[in-house]
Amino acid sequence: MHNSARVMRRRYHLADNAFEVAAMALVITFIPDPAKAIAEMARVVRSGGWVGTYMWDTTNGGSPTEPMSAAMRTMGIAYVTAPSHAASRQDSMRALWEHAELTSIDMRVIRIPITYANFDDFWEAQSVPIGPTGQAIRDMAPSAKEQLRDLLRERLPTDPQGRISYSAHANAVKGQVRR
Repeated sequence: MHNSARVMRRRYHLADNAFEVAAMALVITFIPDPAKAIAEMARVVRSGGWVGTYMWDTTNGGSPTEPMSAAMRTMGIAYVTAPSHAASRQDSMRALWEHAELTSIDMRVIRIPITYANFDDFWEAQSVPIGPTGQAIRDMAPSAKEQLRDLLRERLPTDPQGRISYSAHANAVKGQVRR
């Protein structure tokens, strides 16, 4: 282990059974080893406490960026996905919680309605150069960006007032620590 990694581990080491709850929000797919992270969360939570997370269901079209992602896939535009993309699925989350020997596992889907005032509002929000799709858009040639905009204008659900509305969904899981 690199020396700085040892220092960081010692510096931020948390005691066993130190907390009643451990939670992470919209992170699990970005962690290279989700099982290790869940085990660590379970380690620091006392018996009877809870460990939980929620994450956009990116493998089943639940992300708020899904319309943009789908259009980019149609155009063959590659972009980087999170290292643990599959951890957003319900079955993956359940398996991670079971592997960490958590009990009373409860799963649910959180549905979020998303509405933009118009196409320009959608484009401005979705093309910010943050996150995988935004960074890919930043790097696109102007003609490809225009082609993407045209494709999205055709595909997005627009009401008579020009609003764009769709829904996103996240999977959530919690489990209880039993020692």
